[in-house]
Amino acid sequence: MTHEELKADHARLVSNPSVSASAPRSPQERVSPRAATQGATRRRNRASGAARGLIRDFRATPATAASPMRLTLPYPPSANRYWRTTARIIRGKPVVQTYPSPEAKAYKVAVARIAAAAGWRPFDGDVELRLTVYRPLKRGDLSNRIKVLEDALNGIAYADDDQVVRLTADRKDDKDNPRVEVEVREVAE
Repeated sequence: MTHEELKADHARLVSNPSVSASAPRSPQERVSPRAATQGATRRRNRASGAARGLIRDFRATPATAASPMRLTLPYPPSANRYWRTTARIIRGKPVVQTYPSPEAKAYKVAVARIAAAAGWRPFDGDVELRLTVYRPLKRGDLSNRIKVLEDALNGIAYADDDQVVRLTADRKDDKDNPRVEVEVREVAE
């Protein structure tokens, strides 16, 4: 899959709010389209296909006990687009709800699939996280990408991002191949 096709798949998933980023189901668990209410199965299948499109061109290196875990991930969404907030009146009281955007859900699914393909298992102890972010345009905050990456790696590289005791991040430009190179290693106590 070319980089342009990869970006188009990602944009299609992000721009379509009806697409869910849930994990794909096994063939035994799938409901036939006729039995699905309001096309939920079709939306789920489209989402899993779009998320799979995010990971086709990215590579992973499995870790051994002595070496760090390394991944090359797709370029993450900004923290400014990561969360959505809605205010509603429920039973006469205002309620504010904050939840991950469809773009954020799709990114987390893509990261989980790449890490699973590499055989990653979460570290138990403290970790060092090294990031090299290759951005597509010469604008945007590095710090907005870091938090998104830390959250996406929760449960994948470490149980929780509070295990990250050392963080190194570099920003570079690569308009033809925006990506993030991640290295996670356990810190000796």
